[in-house]
Amino acid sequence: MKELFGVLVILFFGVFLKSDKRVLSSETIIEPTPTSIPVTIAPSRFPTTVPVTHTSSEWQYPGSNKTGDKYESRDDANKITDWYVVKIKSMGLPVTSFVKTSANGKIKNSLGAAKNNWKIKIEISQNSSSELVTIIVSIDN
Repeated sequence: MKELFGVLVILFFGVFLKSDKRVLSSETIIEPTPTSIPVTIAPSRFPTTVPVTHTSSEWQYPGSNKTGDKYESRDDANKITDWYVVKIKSMGLPVTSFVKTSANGKIKNSLGAAKNNWKIKIEISQNSSSELVTIIVSIDN
């Protein structure tokens, strides 16, 4: 008897679930109401590259001071140069030029990087008579 009751219940629910109408009682019939789901249409093509713009302040060596169109630091010129090499590489930019020169107590290091239509040039210099290292960052967006 229990098995027959279970089969009848399953059969009843199967018929009930296949029905497009919901019955609350023997007299009330509720029609299903359509629901609308908001649809967002995505562009058919996404750009393969996104233009990147940078400002020289993003390239300021930590602890340096801005004076006019350059930065000044009391850190070692080679330490500063190494920091810029790491920064360039961490941004996925290929280094296009890298020159380190030192003669008669003068240091002049130059780095360059470029990607797509974007270029950066960094000049790090120090005179033998000065404790300050001068950093010039030139960006061509």
